[in-house]
Amino acid sequence: MSSSRDRDRNKNTLQDVNRSNAHAANYPIVADDDADDAKRNDASLYGIVLDGRYQFVKMVGEGSFGQIYEGVDVFSNAPVAIKTEQMNADFPQLRHEYRVYRRVQGGKGIPEVMWYGTEGQRRIMVMEMLGKSLEDLFQERDRRLSLKTVLMLAEQMMTRIEWVHSKRYVHRDLKPENFLMPGTNLYGDDFSSTASNASNASTYETKVVHLIDFGLSKRYRSDTDGRHIPYKEGASLTGTPRYASVAAHEGTEQGRRDDMVSLGYIWIYFLKGRLPWQGVDEKNEKRRFKKILDIKRATSVEELCSDVPPEFLAYFRHCADLGFEDRPDYSGMRRMFRALFARKRYSRDNVDVFSSFSWNGVINIIFLVDYVYLSLYIHPL
Repeated sequence: MSSSRDRDRNKNTLQDVNRSNAHAANYPIVADDDADDAKRNDASLYGIVLDGRYQFVKMVGEGSFGQIYEGVDVFSNAPVAIKTEQMNADFPQLRHEYRVYRRVQGGKGIPEVMWYGTEGQRRIMVMEMLGKSLEDLFQERDRRLSLKTVLMLAEQMMTRIEWVHSKRYVHRDLKPENFLMPGTNLYGDDFSSTASNASNASTYETKVVHLIDFGLSKRYRSDTDGRHIPYKEGASLTGTPRYASVAAHEGTEQGRRDDMVSLGYIWIYFLKGRLPWQGVDEKNEKRRFKKILDIKRATSVEELCSDVPPEFLAYFRHCADLGFEDRPDYSGMRRMFRALFARKRYSRDNVDVFSSFSWNGVINIIFLVDYVYLSLYIHPL
């Protein structure tokens, strides 16, 4: 697992941070200096079978420190995602991500990790293949989702983060790109785990929202004595500025409340199409972060939640009332949104949420490259 000192150094590596901006366009990220090496590494893995079961098929993405492949389980013929990272990577992340995945495995909507190990000079993790991210779907819907869609997604998203918190981790980088749906591979074959296990599963069950990218996750409670990590200030920002809480911007240690605030920002983004602090015109990262923070501080929750149902304002007020060590009222917030759903006389037919989305023929590069991000990921503004 990378140390906190390593992660702090990562936050200040601006050349890698700048490269990560390419992620917004769903393109693979490759450092120019490593392009030739990446091509050679790609060719050297074709046909290799890991653990006698998982075979490399084709490279589908490249990151600053590794390559991503579509593979196949030769026993079941099911596609898998294979992440690789060089042993000599300056800022290794894959082992830490694997350890977090191992802790949170078993929860609904948590991708399955099939295998982790080494091959030659690479660390490798084999995972369940998924489909489009909520950001992809948001873009397909002309950057606006209906209230019905957001309410149905919000219930699942809160349940996912509640599970992660129950395992004593905070995510620290919640954003639409890190919530994925089941999908298909490049050949159009349905490989959602639910669909493959239950042919008569409902649309709702086969469109479970999955939470990914645990590279920046951190324990907030000790395994030995159960104590909460201490409150502290002066930390560098970890996560995506667009969705980070004001407290995270200000350098306070992140806890469960910060993950909850990020979820709220995502829902407002979906409902309104943008957040007030998007589009800051400043090339210098430090000054840009400061401008984003200034706008967040100046934007009241009443203004942020204008033109949306008052339940969202109540949600943000609940988050604001939470102390650093307080447990969010996940079930109470879900009940509140369910009551709004019922009051609007919506039905859980998924027509507005899933059926009108196109799922075929997509491998989500966002999912595939997430693990190579540095501890400070700069999202487009």
